[in-house]
Amino acid sequence: MKYSDASDENALAGEDGNPAKILIKQDSSKRGVTAKRDEVSQSLRVRSVTHDKGARFRRRILVDEKKLGGLNFKIAETREELEKAYRIVHDSYLKEGYIDPHPSGMRISLFNCIAKTTTFISTMNGDVLSTMTLFPDSPLGLPIDSAYKEEINKLRNKGRYIAEVGCLASHPSYKSSSLNGPLHLNKITLNYAQEYLKADDLVIAIHPKHELFYEHIMLFDKIGDIVMYPNVKENPAIAMRINLWKCEDDYWQVYHGTPAGKNLHRFFCARDCESIHLPRQKGPVTILNNKLLSYFFKERTQLLKEVDKQTLKMIEAQYPPDGREQHD
Repeated sequence: MKYSDASDENALAGEDGNPAKILIKQDSSKRGVTAKRDEVSQSLRVRSVTHDKGARFRRRILVDEKKLGGLNFKIAETREELEKAYRIVHDSYLKEGYIDPHPSGMRISLFNCIAKTTTFISTMNGDVLSTMTLFPDSPLGLPIDSAYKEEINKLRNKGRYIAEVGCLASHPSYKSSSLNGPLHLNKITLNYAQEYLKADDLVIAIHPKHELFYEHIMLFDKIGDIVMYPNVKENPAIAMRINLWKCEDDYWQVYHGTPAGKNLHRFFCARDCESIHLPRQKGPVTILNNKLLSYFFKERTQLLKEVDKQTLKMIEAQYPPDGREQHD
């Protein structure tokens, strides 16, 4: 299987991820000098191809709220919205061969039980059309740990607060080659992770076919090699990461001076969107309560009936009996 046609972006990277210095040593033989020059020329061609590929891919960018057709982006905050989002992920993953069908028709896991886990949705006329979930690091860890725990622990050991982006899916009726909608969904997730969750890093495990989007448009860095990912039936995956403390500078370096509709620095970092709706008060949002917890994880699935007592105690401690009740 061909995972990606991207050139190896690490071919000229040093251990710190920065472009490595190219040195030509003086060889005593003409043949040695020629070989070194050929090696350098090849390296420069790799760098040029990678740069050109990114530039070509970024030409597809067009962010324009007027062309969203009435789409709005928000946190899923009712039982109905959450269930629609979970069903979209289930059906999309099932079609791609990432999961087996579940009797509930939903794709959820214990990580959805964590109080600060947040599901984002795009909606139109009450219908949920696409979704993305942000999983904060917790005593349960992160879904990505199942394949990349060593890489994620390197970040944890530096004291960094990590959140994982996952469960990306669209309703079958909402398919478009435009990046307009997906970029707005990424914007609400990115802005929430920075301003509400106060995370240091976002990580993601994606199918290699999506690597170009996350590398050249979202400016994620690869942190792990391709593996067969147990969370999606051993389909291939690659781990990527974005540093939320430096991404604004990275976006400026790549996108400043580009037209408004292609300037993702302006879009992600300096522009409010009327179609994106987040709470006025900034801080982690908890949507689940005991009623929703019981519905999704005891009635519709058996997840909380199958966990060990220690994990169950940790999860239930997040939802005190006198917590606010959620409207259905």
